[in-house]
Amino acid sequence: MRPVSKIPQLAEQESSAETHYLTRSLIFIVPSGAHEYAKYVGSGVAVLTPDDNPVVLTAWHVAKDARDGICSFGYEYCTSAVEDFVAELIPHPSAEAHGADEVDVALIIPRPHAVPLLKSRAIGHVSIGRAEDVALDAADRCIACGTPAERVLNAEDRAVGKAAQFFGLLAYTCRFRGPNAMNLLEIDWRQGIVEPSHFQRSTPLGRSLEQKELELQGTVGEVTLLPNPKGMSGGPLWRFRATHEGGSLWTPATASRLVGIIRSWDQVRTLFVEPVSRWADWFREQLDAVDERVRKNG
Repeated sequence: MRPVSKIPQLAEQESSAETHYLTRSLIFIVPSGAHEYAKYVGSGVAVLTPDDNPVVLTAWHVAKDARDGICSFGYEYCTSAVEDFVAELIPHPSAEAHGADEVDVALIIPRPHAVPLLKSRAIGHVSIGRAEDVALDAADRCIACGTPAERVLNAEDRAVGKAAQFFGLLAYTCRFRGPNAMNLLEIDWRQGIVEPSHFQRSTPLGRSLEQKELELQGTVGEVTLLPNPKGMSGGPLWRFRATHEGGSLWTPATASRLVGIIRSWDQVRTLFVEPVSRWADWFREQLDAVDERVRKNG
């Protein structure tokens, strides 16, 4: 858990710093179409390779939708989506397997026009945990991040004559229930403590949507009934720890590790997460391969 401050203002600042760190690298992925509402939404996280080349880590079932059409991505406070950003998809070797052998994780390699923006928002590769990081301590905090479809708002922007959508990025502290028989992490999506978050708006759409935004956000800092997690697939599960290696000053970057990618959910209360222990070695091999290819291509 985050070191507890005796000064309320400092505790609020720490929580805000955490949320900013988590949501800055978080993106939502939608099918492109400037004059149409997106029919689905998925989530992902921007990550830098050792040579500072950006990639997007997400679930394979989110990434593979790009094979059937052009995809766009958005991010915190964006005013328009970055369209047609997918250059290449790299699924985990077991992404198409069945049952317990399936590993629903993939990388998206961006097109050149999307590289500067993703690079400016991405987390470093050292923030991705290793196998041992999945062993959680009792005091650890787990924070799930993504873009629930229930928090997407549609409206007609008459000023520019096209459809506009709001995408709400959600971060919430959740209860960790441990691994299941398929070695997936299980967390409770029904209730959690909502971290400060913001709707990502394409254009200002008036006070009616502002009010709807407040209704959907829930009560920040209190146990809240959470929205259906459809759309959060591909988003990260973060572990925050009160102590960290090196004895340096506490910051969100030093206290946190990404320990899983959200894969699926059930209708009752469980969110299923691909633990980093199942894909960390593959992930780091792919980052090295991306860097080698960029070096060769100049």
